[in-house]
Amino acid sequence: MDKDEAERLARAIRVVQMDWIRVDQVVLNSTTGQYEVQCAYQREDQGQTHSSGSWTTLNIKSPRQWIEILTQHGGGLELP
Repeated sequence: MDKDEAERLARAIRVVQMDWIRVDQVVLNSTTGQYEVQCAYQREDQGQTHSSGSWTTLNIKSPRQWIEILTQHGGGLELP
């Protein structure tokens, strides 16, 4: 992704405010020359314990990857 697209994706993930993913920062992958959204991610099988040990780092490389993660996690979106 270019930097603008990565920042838009990071903002979109932050706005949704799900308890299983947190955006840390937008980073440049020096190997690919593309920007990625670095997140702390709690997989569904790790349960709802929010201890620091249960979070893993995840770099989202594209909006398509974000949609796949969201779909795998059961959507995670709730309407007010």
